[in-house]
Amino acid sequence: MEGKITTQREYDDVRVRVEQLINEATQKGMIEPEMDNEYTREIAQLSKMMADYEDNSQIGRAHV
Repeated sequence: MEGKITTQREYDDVRVRVEQLINEATQKGMIEPEMDNEYTREIAQLSKMMADYEDNSQIGRAHV
């Protein structure tokens, strides 16, 4: 997925994908510190998209 997350559903889908990638990369021994591979690059890209969405939405913000 490329671009920008604009809905909660997209965010949830991306979060599931990141979890899948982490699990798969861990099983294959491909997610160690300082590793640069397809898994780490995609996880980083998707995580940044999630962070951008979180910064611009109500996710994680306490409602007072």
